[in-house]
Amino acid sequence: MHLFCHEHPDTLVVETTVTDARPGKVALAQSPFYPGGGGQLADRGVVRWTDGEAKVTGFDLSAGKVWLLLDTEAEVAGAVEATVDSGFRRMMRQLHTDTHVLNALVFQQFDGALVTGVQMAEDGTARMDFDLQGADNERLRALE
Repeated sequence: MHLFCHEHPDTLVVETTVTDARPGKVALAQSPFYPGGGGQLADRGVVRWTDGEAKVTGFDLSAGKVWLLLDTEAEVAGAVEATVDSGFRRMMRQLHTDTHVLNALVFQQFDGALVTGVQMAEDGTARMDFDLQGADNERLRALE
């Protein structure tokens, strides 16, 4: 699925239209939101329209659409403004990059050791697991 956010990663506010709506979710003609994946958490933000505003609480990729899950059951139609939480996006992008850097360092320093798991958290922390059979703890501490 081709996503607007991949082509325009620095666009955090979009004036667009609702292409489909259901109670608690909408699909937009263009969406600046990254719906998550690759270990990176999904964006947060808001959708504003003439009669209201709703927080984006998650995403549902189904039926060939990216549905924005909203914190309201309001009927949203017509023109909307979709705004990404820029601070959260920046933190997730940096954290995602940091995990790739750590992966490269461990791979180089520990004979091609591979990542076995990654967990990024909304508080800006992350955890990575590696297959480091027989690794020397002193070498691990030095890398840290």
